[in-house]
Amino acid sequence: MHYKKDPDAKMIPASSYIDRADWNGKTALITGANSGIGLATAKVFACLGLDRLILAVRNREKGEEATNDIIQFAEQHSKRPPHIDIMEIECSDLSSVEAFSCNYSKDLHSTTRPPLDFLILNAGLQLNQRETTVDGNEKTWQVNYLSQVCVVEEWLKSGVITQKTRVVFVSSGMHRLVDRLQLDDIHFQHRTYTFKDAYTQSKLCQLLYMHHLVKLYPSHHFYAVEPGPVKTEIYRKDSGFKECPWEGFEDRPSPDEGAFPILYCCVEDKVKSGGFYAVPDGREGEKSEEARSVEREEELWKLTQRRLKRESR
Repeated sequence: MHYKKDPDAKMIPASSYIDRADWNGKTALITGANSGIGLATAKVFACLGLDRLILAVRNREKGEEATNDIIQFAEQHSKRPPHIDIMEIECSDLSSVEAFSCNYSKDLHSTTRPPLDFLILNAGLQLNQRETTVDGNEKTWQVNYLSQVCVVEEWLKSGVITQKTRVVFVSSGMHRLVDRLQLDDIHFQHRTYTFKDAYTQSKLCQLLYMHHLVKLYPSHHFYAVEPGPVKTEIYRKDSGFKECPWEGFEDRPSPDEGAFPILYCCVEDKVKSGGFYAVPDGREGEKSEEARSVEREEELWKLTQRRLKRESR
């Protein structure tokens, strides 16, 4: 597989939003904030006047390294960095996800846990070989999709997410590679597993879930973004990759450029809930026919509630 840089694509860095917003008194939380697009987003957020920035990460040590990088970045831009908290979450274990989300809800309205103004659901992975979580789910699907649902459902119920919160799902244009979502074999038990199929179906599920949220909560703000084929650490050795499976990896856009549509959704007033915004400039991304399927949306919702062991609404 090959990525060829488009010479006509004029990428815009997320850091171009520095000095274009004043978020004094606001709180943001970013999952997967210690590297890649998550870290690039956190660095820019730290320059916009936030009171509190919360990094949701798997490993506290890596979270502390990211904190130092973020503070240094803000100071290099002559900005006062926000107070930065680290919260640990293991998205491949729903008990960890539930503890993470419930602990925030329990402390809601304390000085350290106010309702969120911005929630960036960025944590994700690709796995070269099929893995199953302790919860019995295919790991890519759980990390990239189901864990996000678990967090969002709890925080909508408890009030961590309010009508003022901008919730951003970091999806992918690769969802368009899925002709039909195979909900009867979401865990690849009866079909051949490929990292591409697992990843693309998880990103399609994000979009379908966002559409359902927009219907359930019409006064809230939910967005999805297409960051493009960004040069990140997603193809790590601990994910089973000896090297990046895509040729032309070095030509890919930077995490700062890939993070642009996230900032676009958080800063711009013209964005609409349920929108899908893409690189290079926040333009409206193309949703596949499958991503717009009401039937598939309803089927996924029912399956999701079963996997979370909840009654369907």
